[in-house]
Amino acid sequence: MFQHVTELVARCRTQALEPSAAVTAAALWANLHGIAQLWSWGSGQLALRGQDSDSHDRLIEAALDAHLGPMAS
Repeated sequence: MFQHVTELVARCRTQALEPSAAVTAAALWANLHGIAQLWSWGSGQLALRGQDSDSHDRLIEAALDAHLGPMAS
């Protein structure tokens, strides 16, 4: 599965399947895992108190943008 994620990262970043794509994929995976863990503990909701109900979606979008760059329109 990680190889598939690495290939997707390489495609999004238009880079060859080289170590940097794997590093980016691992960082993205760690970031998304952290969001999921914090959300399951309730810490994410506490940190974003007063934000919209779709805060977890916005966190995921922010992680994807940070690691892959913003989506082209």
